Amino acid sequence: MRNRLKYIPNLILILILTSCEYWDSGHDIIAFINDSDIALDITSQLDYPDLDIGEKSILAFPEWSRRVAPHSGNTEALKYQSPNWEIRFRDDIRSGVLVIQILDSKIVDSLDWDTIRSGNMVLQQYFVTLNDLERLNWILYYPPREIMKNIKMSPPYKEAKKIAK
Repeated sequence: MRNRLKYIPNLILILILTSCEYWDSGHDIIAFINDSDIALDITSQLDYPDLDIGEKSILAFPEWSRRVAPHSGNTEALKYQSPNWEIRFRDDIRSGVLVIQILDSKIVDSLDWDTIRSGNMVLQQYFVTLNDLERLNWILYYPPREIMKNIKMSPPYKEAKKIAK
């Protein structure tokens, strides 16, 4: 009997850890694929429907974490590890909509942030829900691909395809 009692604390610890949502294997990355001929900077906004680019400059983030080279991908720009995007949607994104903002890197490099904000110099905005991300297998594209045509975006899908060419 004594021998069995020494296993109880370990069993309790295992039960706690396996039931804890923070140990859940949710998604911490939203991959972004740039199919265009220009470098892009990516940022996100949690306060939908407030579409302001934000007071905090995108330049506060290292270039490697926000920039996507032409015809390449980035898994750092939309990374959230504490603990994952599913929980972030539940706890922090009250509207259920994450706004992804895509900017031309040349504009970000050449203009000050106040000018970019006041001119709303965003190439594209995606308004994605958790269901959208799951349906897209946690991958977003610019210009938007056919698989993204039902996602709310600005400019709308058909216009965005024309502008990006």
